[in-house]
Amino acid sequence: MIRYRAAAITLSLPLLVSLATAHAQRVLPLDRPIVLPPVSAPELRNAERALERMTPRRDEKSEDVTSPAGRDNPALGHDVTSGIQERTIERTLPR
Repeated sequence: MIRYRAAAITLSLPLLVSLATAHAQRVLPLDRPIVLPPVSAPELRNAERALERMTPRRDEKSEDVTSPAGRDNPALGHDVTSGIQERTIERTLPR
């Protein structure tokens, strides 16, 4: 008897899950979509000008930190870091 109940629950579980997801797809959203009015050309230009005033200007001469040349530091190469790790391991091991 217990085997039949366990088999029925095991077989019905995927069916219940699939019905729940199918029901969730049919539910309509409660909020209405927001429709914005079209933006006129003068408003768009004013917005672009305001954005330009708000963003700081970058100097062309300054080095870009995100470029690979700006981030390349030979002191952080593989040989240096592995040497530091080996030296630290040697110092911490008991003699």
